[in-house]
Amino acid sequence: MVRFYREDLLDKSNENYIVEVYGPSDVKTYRSSMGFVSFELINVEPHFYGQCPITVFKIDDEVSIFNQIMSLQDGYNNLMSDIVDDEDSFADAYLVLKGLTADEEDLAKMKQNRALIMDVDASAEFLTKDASDTRTTETLQTFNDQIYHISGCPDFSDEKFMAQSGIALRYKLVAFENMASTIEKQMKKALQRRLELISAIFSLTDDAPWQDCEIKFTRNLPISLEPTTPDELNSYRGLVSNYTLLSLLPFVKDPDIEMELVNNENSYDLFANEEEERDIDEDGENQ
Repeated sequence: MVRFYREDLLDKSNENYIVEVYGPSDVKTYRSSMGFVSFELINVEPHFYGQCPITVFKIDDEVSIFNQIMSLQDGYNNLMSDIVDDEDSFADAYLVLKGLTADEEDLAKMKQNRALIMDVDASAEFLTKDASDTRTTETLQTFNDQIYHISGCPDFSDEKFMAQSGIALRYKLVAFENMASTIEKQMKKALQRRLELISAIFSLTDDAPWQDCEIKFTRNLPISLEPTTPDELNSYRGLVSNYTLLSLLPFVKDPDIEMELVNNENSYDLFANEEEERDIDEDGENQ
């Protein structure tokens, strides 16, 4: 991995660059001049990662979503700007007086008194351009729909989207979930490599396998508790372990801790029942 930057950002006359080359065992620093034609080695610093200590986080191998919708977003913003400009121009519209002769003094008095003195055949109206609000609204909606369609993300602010059933919402989120899964896969691969680099340093003094770290991603979406009702969970009892049943509950963060708490409660209840039975036996003997 190569990283380079200007040696002096403030001095524009200094055209030298600092070039850092990260290898599997060290980092070599060079000073480059004359447009990277010559390189002067100025420092060598070893590292103990055992490989190139750089992690690349990739979102997607294809064209980014931003580049696909950038032109649509620009068109949407331009149209919104034109609407604001039209409102401003309407407030500052020219007043057209027909069949009336007036000098600057007369116009100033009309403006100050907010009154127009006109002849019988005279008329006054503002000079504005004819604009179709319906067409503008439809164009904005088309831009909005295309942006969400190309990006694969549903419009969560749409009232029709929120009013649909759970199955319909899942179909709406298919493209969104596929895209999120791809990003999650790339992020997980990069995080595993970062953990591997960290473990390489820890392994100098202690054994720290990076494979023991579990990476979990949680979608920032509403969670429905309907599939995990007590009746449905009980239907799986005996078919899967209690640990698996607890892991199905979205509000249980750590099934191991939850199982330990349940076992402690069961042990306490068992001890309380034994104490109660012992008290009953003692009362019976006393009677």
